[in-house]
Amino acid sequence: MDVIVFLLVISSAVFHASWNLVLRKVSGNIIVVWLSLFVGGLTVLPVVIGNAYIKGLEASVTQTGLVCVFASAVVHSVYFCLLARAYQKGEISIVYPITRGAGIAITAIFAMLVLNEKITLLGALGIGLILVGIFLIVSKGFNRQKSSEVFLMALSVGVMVGACSLIDKVGVINIDPVLYISLLYLISGLLLTPYILWNYRWIIGATVRTYPGYIMTVGQGSIGTYLMILFAFTMGSVSYIMPMREFAVVVSVLMGVTFLKEEITIPKFLGITVISIGLICLKLG
Repeated sequence: MDVIVFLLVISSAVFHASWNLVLRKVSGNIIVVWLSLFVGGLTVLPVVIGNAYIKGLEASVTQTGLVCVFASAVVHSVYFCLLARAYQKGEISIVYPITRGAGIAITAIFAMLVLNEKITLLGALGIGLILVGIFLIVSKGFNRQKSSEVFLMALSVGVMVGACSLIDKVGVINIDPVLYISLLYLISGLLLTPYILWNYRWIIGATVRTYPGYIMTVGQGSIGTYLMILFAFTMGSVSYIMPMREFAVVVSVLMGVTFLKEEITIPKFLGITVISIGLICLKLG
């Protein structure tokens, strides 16, 4: 794997775990999630306008790309709702590994079936080790929480992750990545608006006054993370990039223990070790 792609993916993993930690600290507040989508989309809008002025908008857009944007926005709307709900009930060191593990398994399988991507033996070993590591991290905590609802919601988020990754891989080939993600976030926010206004309109103002820093952090952190991955998609194989993102699982567990005082167990420690070995295999593969 190219060094630039490797560094992009590892950096994105750290940022991804960081904004998920912030979201967990507000117990998955759906208003924070909703407003952060507009913050993220508007953050990169000046870059979009600048690119359009320099290159011309028609040079950055195709019909296929726009279809991918809308499809990914629909999936993301469901993804963010499920993620917020999962963080209302579960620890980050439990929810996060489940979502990421399901995501890489689905992405790798469908990347081979749909995109005809090839995986080397070392790469397959790395993917397998990452899945084993995630299982080790999750097993103890899930038994403790005894919450099938949390597990199912986190698993559903993982399915959404896999679906988005495949759509985005096709999308960024057909549309400028910065324009793609700006539209993706803004459309996702608009799609969530009727649901938010119908169910939570009376607490929007209070949420803005209470959590302005959280809204900005989740919005800018998530879109920055996504941009790194989209650019990586333009240079590398999605079936390798997605598993390597699972370094974020290690980061999330360490953050949960350090900042949220979540329990560190032997299975979690072993899981971190196995995931790290899997990442090395992916880098060499």
